[in-house]
Amino acid sequence: MVSLTLDGHSLFFKQNRQEYYDRLDAVRLKGDWLGWLRFFLEGVQQTAQQAADTGGRILRLFEEDRHKVEGLGRKAGSAHRMLEMLPRHPHDDHSERSAAAEPDATDHSQCGGEP
Repeated sequence: MVSLTLDGHSLFFKQNRQEYYDRLDAVRLKGDWLGWLRFFLEGVQQTAQQAADTGGRILRLFEEDRHKVEGLGRKAGSAHRMLEMLPRHPHDDHSERSAAAEPDATDHSQCGGEP
C-alpha cells in the first residue's frame, strides 16, 4: 500500500490554490466529488512525475561522480566507499561518513593481509 501525505502535494495545491478552493466549493455546493478527485489525482500524478524526474537527476549525478572517482588513483577506494554510503545515509554528519569510509587500521581484511 502506498502511503500518501499532503506534504508532497502541497506545492501543487499552492500553485493551484484558486482551483483547490473552487473544487472544494463544488463538492460542498453541488456534490461534485468526481471533479475534486480528478483535480486531486492530477496533483498526485504531477507530484509523482516531479519526484521521478528528481530521482533520475540524482542517479545521473551519482553516476557522473562514480566516473570521476575512477580517475583518482590510490584515493579511489576511500572515495568510492564514501560515494556508496551517500545514497544509504544522505543526512549523516560528514565527519561520520569520512570516518566510515576510511579502512579500520585494525581490520586487515580490507587490505587482504593478516594481522
